[in-house]
Amino acid sequence: MSFSFKFDIPDAEDADLNQIEPVGSERKHLAKPVAPYEEVLPRQELENLHESLEKSMLDLTSIKVTFLVGGQMESLLRGDVLEATEGNLDIVPSVYEGGMKVWECSIDLAEYIENHLSIDDESKVLELGCGAGLPGLVACLKGAFVDFQDYNKQVLELITIPNAFSNIGARVKKRCHFFAGDWSALADNIAPSHPRKKNRAQGPAVWSPLRMLRGILATWWRRQFTRFESASFNRCLNDTTDPPVQQVVPPNADQPDGYYYAVAEFGFSADVSTSNELLVGAPGLIDWTGSVIKYTIPNDTSETLNLKVRGLLDAGKIPRIQQYIGYSVTSGRFFESMGPSMVAGAPRETEDRKGAVYFFTQETASSNSLRVQMKKEGEQMGSYFGAAVLGIDLNNDNYSDLIVGAPFYSLKETTGDEGKAYVYISNGASLSLQHGQLMGSSVPGARFGITIVNIGDLNLDGYPDVAIGAPYENDHGAVYIYNGGKNGLKTTYSQRIEARSQISQPQGFGISISKALDIDDNEYPDIMIGAYKSDMAYLFRASPIAYAKAWIEIPTGRMSSKTPKCNRNNVYYYCIEVLACMTYSGKFLNEELGFFYELEIDSKRADKQSPRGGFELPNGIIAASVSAEKTIRMGVENCFSEVALIDGNVTDLVTPFEFRLSFDLADNLKRGKRDSFCKECPILDQSTVKVVTNRTAFQVACGADNVCNADLELKASIEGHENNSPLVVGKDSTVTLNVTVKNREEEPAYLAEVEINLPENVDIVNIGSCEKKNSSTLTCDIGNPLNSNVETKLAVKLGLTKLKKKLEVKVFARTLSLDVDRSNDHVLIALPLIHHADIALQGSASISQLIYNKSTDIVPVVHTFTMVKYYDSPINKVAVTISVPLRIVGHKANFMTLLSVIADDGSRTKVGGSCNSSVASLRKRSSSTTSPPITRQRREANPLAILEGHFPAAQIKSLTLDCSGAECMSFTCQMGPFADKNKVAKIELNMIINVTLIMEQVGIPDTVDIISEGSLTILDETEFTHYVKQQPKQAMIVTSLVKEGPPATPSLAWWIYLLIVLGGLLVLLVIILVLYKWGFFKRQAKEDLERSKRESLAASSAPNSPTTEALPSIPSDDPEVRRSLLSSENP
Repeated sequence: MSFSFKFDIPDAEDADLNQIEPVGSERKHLAKPVAPYEEVLPRQELENLHESLEKSMLDLTSIKVTFLVGGQMESLLRGDVLEATEGNLDIVPSVYEGGMKVWECSIDLAEYIENHLSIDDESKVLELGCGAGLPGLVACLKGAFVDFQDYNKQVLELITIPNAFSNIGARVKKRCHFFAGDWSALADNIAPSHPRKKNRAQGPAVWSPLRMLRGILATWWRRQFTRFESASFNRCLNDTTDPPVQQVVPPNADQPDGYYYAVAEFGFSADVSTSNELLVGAPGLIDWTGSVIKYTIPNDTSETLNLKVRGLLDAGKIPRIQQYIGYSVTSGRFFESMGPSMVAGAPRETEDRKGAVYFFTQETASSNSLRVQMKKEGEQMGSYFGAAVLGIDLNNDNYSDLIVGAPFYSLKETTGDEGKAYVYISNGASLSLQHGQLMGSSVPGARFGITIVNIGDLNLDGYPDVAIGAPYENDHGAVYIYNGGKNGLKTTYSQRIEARSQISQPQGFGISISKALDIDDNEYPDIMIGAYKSDMAYLFRASPIAYAKAWIEIPTGRMSSKTPKCNRNNVYYYCIEVLACMTYSGKFLNEELGFFYELEIDSKRADKQSPRGGFELPNGIIAASVSAEKTIRMGVENCFSEVALIDGNVTDLVTPFEFRLSFDLADNLKRGKRDSFCKECPILDQSTVKVVTNRTAFQVACGADNVCNADLELKASIEGHENNSPLVVGKDSTVTLNVTVKNREEEPAYLAEVEINLPENVDIVNIGSCEKKNSSTLTCDIGNPLNSNVETKLAVKLGLTKLKKKLEVKVFARTLSLDVDRSNDHVLIALPLIHHADIALQGSASISQLIYNKSTDIVPVVHTFTMVKYYDSPINKVAVTISVPLRIVGHKANFMTLLSVIADDGSRTKVGGSCNSSVASLRKRSSSTTSPPITRQRREANPLAILEGHFPAAQIKSLTLDCSGAECMSFTCQMGPFADKNKVAKIELNMIINVTLIMEQVGIPDTVDIISEGSLTILDETEFTHYVKQQPKQAMIVTSLVKEGPPATPSLAWWIYLLIVLGGLLVLLVIILVLYKWGFFKRQAKEDLERSKRESLAASSAPNSPTTEALPSIPSDDPEVRRSLLSSENP
């Protein structure tokens, strides 16, 4: 089985390795000049060393390097070696890294070569950075030709070569060669000068790499000088497959140093998911960026693991800052919309090293890449948040919750490193930090949270439990057990296992904790805890758990202050019967168990003064307490009667009498005396309340009738919701219940108290002066007595993160006095729970308008659809349907190319999303298809569709390319969850517009509008309440291409001009004809005037005409007439 990771490394066998982008470019090394290449020849005096040595078998791990050639120690320790030794420079490019060290992985590799690797006398082996050369020596002893390389020549002369002669003898000269210098010079020099070059392939040298595949010996990727088909890490998984021959290629000297897999630390963390998949952390991958690798575990244990995800991370979204992704790993189903997630701790994440945890999923079903779903960051710099992670369903709601350890978290004003664990509770839509902190005992230096393990249901209450290690607490260590429950993880530990309490007092106790396993068949899981500094592991066996409850009953209620009636030896007492009651339940327990109890009287006062009474014992003695051992049956309420005698001369009649009952299993008193573990003997659950109280009081100051009349007026409301306004999910996560009680009567109210009943899914954050009666009931003492007209107030803070539909709180005011008006002593608060949220869809384009001309070719453009969440409530999932025009109707070639669709919010905290672009369809919206209304008014359809069939393309002035007139690609993206207010997510469409193709198909329009459309739908079944107008759910993004220069004058054919001229003449003739018909061209007034003129002249020239004869009446204002008259008067 072989695999490789794709961290910027091409997978194709013929890829040019010189073009590989170095991954270490973000972190620059201060590299020294590389050592020159040189072949080191053995000295002659070493040839007989093999026969002169006395040999004995030693543990390899105990070998200390010695120098066989005296007088050269000073030379060897000069320069780089001394610097490396003093500075502990393990992995520094171009700097000597410790030839005097015998690396543990070298021993493992030598073991593997000896027992598993097939080597014959034709095998050729190259060991790089050889040092003592253990793997190469074993290979040589098995018959292989071996080339040893080390950066430092003196290491070869003083360590490697003497070691080779001492183990192999004279065969060293025939089968071994030694080379000094930097690796980068190895490929260019070793083949031409090699003595066995006649037996080698021409060109670059060829070796069979000793690949340990996924473990044992790191394959160095520095300077990219070689490429192995399988990645190598620092942990062994069995693989005996013989590797193929690999070719060494020359290095690229310009590339900076970086490490891909050399220090991957594969197997640093691991987890097996519920779907039977193995997740493996490799925090050293890619210059300590780290990653997660996933395998499918076969059902048949004889089969090998199936590599499913190689852990490729997007360098653009995850910065490479040596954050150690994969330092811890876990998995689970945290979100309904995201499916199963892989979670990896990155304790050095963020620039200020606060640490973080990443939520990953597989990019696609067949992809080797990981996509970030979400990231949670730590709160304190250097806390190592993410050093441990655990996915576990704490409250059995079918969603995984997350626990994150930060072992270096430090409190203020201490020496620090107390450690802390964070609990994130999932509701299927988001993760919320649980109230209350987990810090164990807050011991400085404890490093609580360095190990977090699911130990199963330790107490068989139906909820999983968790063990958290603090291996350095008090210099020895401790382990804390926390129980899960319906509200998450209980913040008070149920058990603390301290190393100092063990006989041997180990150190490092809690550095590792096993998962639970029942080894003694008592149906309860057992665990083992490691103490690495003491080389020990401890087995802790679980005892059966009994859930017991005790209570006190006082049948007589209040005591009368009248004359005492009980006579004991001529002394009178007030007599009270007190019942001590107990019951128990559990799984795999005996039907009967023995319990010990002790009942005390006036316990509240006994600490300061002597009690005012006692219990009557069988021997007649009156004592302040009574005790007994009783056998009770499981599931049955067992009550035992005791008689309390109150001194008849008591003067304090106001302070109530409190009875206190303490109990335990009778067997627990004997547990310390046993020599062996009793697997059937139960213990009480850690949450058992072993001490309970009840009280009574005298009835006093109540008038002649000895009846106290009181009137408790109760007022209760949720702060901020006094008018019963609804609660908003996401906003009202914590509320305050305010209660006011006033006694309106003239007599006191004795033993006045308030009882508050809460729903089971409401957390009690702060109970104030109240006491917890059970998980959902509080009792609050408001006075004994509560005097007339006295008002008392109290406040209780409630957590509502688990509330589903509505909040119902019942509040009662009670007193032992007679409440004359019961109508005002109770309040029911019922507030509906609403979801107030909305999402708006907006659109924007990287290029909204572009001037183009005939030389414009292709234009890259990005259309971004942005989802903006409003208001407080979370929205789990939304669907955005997007349509993008690709092709003009009637043409085959696409003018638009959709390169990629990126669903992202562009910030560190990701909103998950995925798009089904793989099933996108190319379609043309028909005329009958209705389009949802767009927030921006769409342009009316232009005449293009009509004109295009009748006129040349060059005549088109405006072209609109949307889904009404073009064939579109449509796909849907699902995004979510949107947990925070004002959360923003984006869908980016990276596209290329082929402007040249548009001009070829339709000419050069004045404007071309390219429109992509989006429509958003909220998929949640939740009904959201909107106080204001809903946000827009549709958006349209337009990129306009505007032709350069003024709009072109349309060019028409000559016959069109001829038709226009002929048409104009025809119209002119028609107009003339009409005017002629109407007499426009006949001037009747002028003809009448000329006729009158002629008649006038004729009359004036007639003989004997009297001068006084009247002239014809002619309008004096007519110019023609005036001119005629003047001409007749002046011939």
